[in-house]
Amino acid sequence: MAKYKTYLWQEIRGSNWYRIQTDDPAIIRKLRKRKSASLCVWCMNNPLVVFKAQYYSPYKAKTSLQRLTNQKPKKDAGSGLLFAETTPILDSKNES
Repeated sequence: MAKYKTYLWQEIRGSNWYRIQTDDPAIIRKLRKRKSASLCVWCMNNPLVVFKAQYYSPYKAKTSLQRLTNQKPKKDAGSGLLFAETTPILDSKNES
């Protein structure tokens, strides 16, 4: 089964601004409802979306990613980015 990935990274080291990149439709719906997250990138030929959000500490950002995905975030060894993997949920909202 294919898995969705949601990434989180700091825009500039030491900055309070973070980017959240995902291809999970459920996460996209959640982030679009949040006033604290703004849409930055919407890919035309790919289900990839990037949002911008402000967190006052790396710990708060990591906690938010965990709450958003209901998964414990992992750290990518190569890039150092935080990410969480989610599996598709079959419900009426995901049906085409």
